[in-house]
Amino acid sequence: MRELLLQIPQNVERVYWARAYVAWLDGLYEEAANWYIKYFDHYYPQNDPPSPSEFVYQFGIMYDYRCSLQWSELETIFTQRWPEIFGTYIIQGWNYLFKGDSESAQIAFSKVTNDSEEAWIAHFGLGVTYANEKNGKAAVKCFEKALLSSEWAQKFFSLRYQYAWSLIDVKDYQKAEDQFRIMLSIYGDQPDILDLLGYCLYKQKKYDEAIAVFGKTLELWDPQVYKGYSPYWTLARVFCRLKRYDDAIETLKHIGKDGKILKSALTEIQRIEKLKAKTSQSGLATEDEDEALDEFVETFSERLDERPEFKRVAPIHSEAILETFIEERINRGETFCDMHLSIYEDENGYGRQYIISGVGRIDLLAVEKGSKDLVVIELKRNESDDEVVGQISRYMAWVKRNLAKEGQVVKGIICVHKALKKLVLSASNIPGLMVYEYDFNFRIATIS
Repeated sequence: MRELLLQIPQNVERVYWARAYVAWLDGLYEEAANWYIKYFDHYYPQNDPPSPSEFVYQFGIMYDYRCSLQWSELETIFTQRWPEIFGTYIIQGWNYLFKGDSESAQIAFSKVTNDSEEAWIAHFGLGVTYANEKNGKAAVKCFEKALLSSEWAQKFFSLRYQYAWSLIDVKDYQKAEDQFRIMLSIYGDQPDILDLLGYCLYKQKKYDEAIAVFGKTLELWDPQVYKGYSPYWTLARVFCRLKRYDDAIETLKHIGKDGKILKSALTEIQRIEKLKAKTSQSGLATEDEDEALDEFVETFSERLDERPEFKRVAPIHSEAILETFIEERINRGETFCDMHLSIYEDENGYGRQYIISGVGRIDLLAVEKGSKDLVVIELKRNESDDEVVGQISRYMAWVKRNLAKEGQVVKGIICVHKALKKLVLSASNIPGLMVYEYDFNFRIATIS
């Protein structure tokens, strides 16, 4: 097919796109991207841009992250020729996303997240940015909008996969299970999808089903393809939950290389043997055994994740981490900045990283439980100057005009590790705006 395509004259419609597609199927991702760029450069003059439906139809190749190095070149072509069309905003969004600039990506995608059928691709991109920022609830909302927008979107593997992962992030394991089962019915048995399905079953305590799924997973699993992870880890947890400690130990012995058991697996085997020695072997477990088992499996999970801990008084190194910390605190019902809050949520989005098209992105939008007042929260991980006052003032004005109901007050909070004197002075002139400092305790900032 490649040889035949090379014989087709370049003036034949879509020949570049066909060459791009064949190169992509061959795994020649850079070549595929270059043909794709030539296609748009050659067939779409400045006065005749691709329609949203044409763009979406031809988008699949360039979405592949392995083509991401060519996004900047494609963005240049679109921005110069058609600065404000649907396809340009989509390309800008993905280009920002591949560069790691989630906020700029969100703003670009939000410009075309309308109710049209083609807008699913913008909702999808917006969902990916939220997922990257560990904002699971907002990601789920975006992915659901994308799936409901278009039948074509429902067949797009990456969309459904990202949606299922975000459902895991928000601990909705039943819905995640449903999505993985749909994917298996469409795409056939894939070991990574089976593994995730098994994990969802495990989290729902469907242990027998999980064991059956992991059995199929391991038949198809290629450790050379999926390096650095093994389904045996989760299967061992399942056996521990069933108090089948010998099976858990034998399972962990499969984790290794060149006949040697991985050191971390050996550590877990030793811990299981100690747990086994402490517990009764009479069939039904005692309350003490159940307690020990719960503690064991939870620490097993933590040891596998191995997330770094924060130093108590140091500024947080990522605003996304600070957002997550505060969001979780609010959702647990704890006070934040002397207020009882809930995260704002409506049909348009979730109150973490709430997009205001053409204005910016609110870090957290909340509702005060007693008064029902709306609270705009802007987070800065280090010292912050008074420019943030203008930023949050715009957000508060927009919320008051577009979201607040009659009698509903809009308040603002700037949260920083250390507040500069000029920031506190500037904020004092804005009614309802307060500045708080944090060191994992939140206190109102004063002028010293």
